[in-house]
Amino acid sequence: MNKKMFGIFVFTLLLIATGVTVAGTLKQNIDTENEYKEGEVGASGWGWYNPAGAWMRSDKGLIGVISYVGWGKYAMSYEYFHDPTWPLPYYGTLFPTTVGVTDGRGEFTMTGKNTYKFSLLAIGYDEDYVTTYYSVYSGTSTLTSDNDMNSVFYIAFYTPDQDPFSEYEEPLYCFGPHEFSYERIPIVAPCGS
Repeated sequence: MNKKMFGIFVFTLLLIATGVTVAGTLKQNIDTENEYKEGEVGASGWGWYNPAGAWMRSDKGLIGVISYVGWGKYAMSYEYFHDPTWPLPYYGTLFPTTVGVTDGRGEFTMTGKNTYKFSLLAIGYDEDYVTTYYSVYSGTSTLTSDNDMNSVFYIAFYTPDQDPFSEYEEPLYCFGPHEFSYERIPIVAPCGS
């Protein structure tokens, strides 16, 4: 077989493989649409709710922001409205030199229809801005509507010399489960209008 015929043969195989892949993807998308067609229609269609946005915890003690990254992955951040040394009054004198804690940052990843797992990291620090602990929030969230979410999570505390991301590292303290509901922060009309 000469080079030209070999090139045409390879090109034809690639064209056929691409066509089969595209056809399979289209069929899968159509099957997925039909599977949820009779469900409640959310912003993402057929009962799939989009977690991206700003959320307030039911006790009004936290604001979280979830931003789409791609392929079922989201970036997540949160901030608290309370004493920045919250591990001290909330859990006792675990880290007595702590004077503040950073806002939390982490990942929010889809595990199924309207279900997600997440982990967030916040860092406690002393008056010289030296790390006194790492706190890791890990759990699951379920969107029950476009504007409502429920979460169950644990909080693990690690010392500064521990690796909070290692599956082999035992936390110094572990608390939970904690359960909270969240409401999407809506757009409201300006006051006086």
